[in-house]
This record gives sequence, C-alpha cells and structure tokens, in this order.
Amino acid sequence: MQERIPAGVTIGERLAENVIEEAWKGFDEHADRNVGIAPHLLVDEVLDEGIGALWYVRQIADALARGPAGQERIYISGPYTDKDRKRRDLNIMRAREAAGALLRRGHWPFCPHTMTAGFEDHFPDLPWMTYMTADLAWLPFCHSMLMLPEWEESRGACIEWRAALKLGLTIYQSIDEVPDLREKLRGE
Repeated sequence: MQERIPAGVTIGERLAENVIEEAWKGFDEHADRNVGIAPHLLVDEVLDEGIGALWYVRQIADALARGPAGQERIYISGPYTDKDRKRRDLNIMRAREAAGALLRRGHWPFCPHTMTAGFEDHFPDLPWMTYMTADLAWLPFCHSMLMLPEWEESRGACIEWRAALKLGLTIYQSIDEVPDLREKLRGE
C-alpha cells in the first residue's frame, strides 16, 4: 500500500515554492534592495528560507507519521444525532466501544461522538453544521476511518465518508478489518 502524503507536507511545499517565487521576482524582504533581474544575489537568502520551510515540513510530516509499530490515527464515523435521546446515547456508546477496541488493537482513535457527547443539551444555540465542521477539521490528521453500523443512514457519517475518500484515507467497514498490533507492540 502506498503511503499517503500528509496534507501538511503539501502545504509546506507550497510555502517553499512561494518563497522561491518571491525571490525570483527580485523581492528581498531582508534588505532595502530590489535586485530585479539579478535573483542570483538572493541565492543564500532563498536557500536559508527554503531550508527553514523544509524543516517545518519535516516537523509536520513527523507529527502526522504512523507510530513505530504502524499505529494509525483512526477517525470513528457513525450515527450520532437522533430525536430519541436513548438512541442517541446508544450511538455514543457504540462509538465509545469502537474507540476502546481500537485502543486494544494498538491504534489511536479519534471519536467525535465522545468529544461532544451531550453538547446539544448544554449548547442548544450551536447548529449541527458547527459540530460537523469541528469534526471534519480533525480528519486530515487521521490515517484512516472506521465506519460504525448503520453509517449509511447518517447524513453526517456520509459526509465524513466522502471527505475520507477525497483525502485518500483507508476506510474500514468493521473493527475486524483494522490491523491488530498487539503482538507487534509486545515485541518492542
């Protein structure tokens, strides 16, 4: 399986390209000169800026890397919202159980269900889209997604699934598909 390039690396590469592009325009932010058609006078500064940008890219890539045993940050997606409070609580419990199963398998779960459990009771002024936007902000930092049962019936889970596809994440349809790293972790 080919490793997906983290979104942060792409952002860092664009940053480095912009620094070099500005230098070639003859803009020098470090002095009171404009070298115009002589960008070679800025080579040292451009290299310093580029190296600095690449250092940040490396930091981002390291932060987004899998764990030493192949641990993945796994986004849990499934139904949450329901007019029936008992059904909503059941959805939260299922997500919590899935997070525990992922931890047992050696992975790092991100569970939006438990992060904002019951918020709609305490913050009724916050619209549904606020929660979706906050949840989706975490998705690019994940390696994969675990779909909970009945996810196809959830508008939010369908949105998350489409976003995961666009990001190129691995999508697991059941906990049994998720690699079990316990043996590997015991050996380290």
